[in-house]
Amino acid sequence: MMNTAADPILNDVLVSLHRSLLQYVAEAWPWADAHSVATRDAVLAQSVLQHHTVEQLASLLRDRGYPIQFGTYPDFSHLNYVSLDFLLTRLIADQQRVVADCEAAARELADDPEDGAVLNTVAVAERERLAALRALQQTSRAAAPSRAG
Repeated sequence: MMNTAADPILNDVLVSLHRSLLQYVAEAWPWADAHSVATRDAVLAQSVLQHHTVEQLASLLRDRGYPIQFGTYPDFSHLNYVSLDFLLTRLIADQQRVVADCEAAARELADDPEDGAVLNTVAVAERERLAALRALQQTSRAAAPSRAG
């Protein structure tokens, strides 16, 4: 398959996902106390799901012969060794950025039936990921008072 005009836009979305805070956290092996292990594992599960989307976009671009750029992480090192509750707030903020990037790209390719549909699917998945992170934060906050005892 040949490159298309949509490929750079798809690659931009790939970079947004692949270099998100959610992906960084998975590579940084976040520490969690005994009360936070389930939350950490749920965050890491969302990271795995997001990584599958990255792999699908990379496969599509590779099949088209597009020279994929994977980008670099922003400097997230200030988020190493922070509490999971603190990190969840940052994960949600970054995931909002990811969703906005996906939605903007989907709008840009709205007239392209194939690639527009791909990006709409990605945007839906990333909104679901954002909802899952928000739910984890709510659960974590609700459990917080019981941790104090």
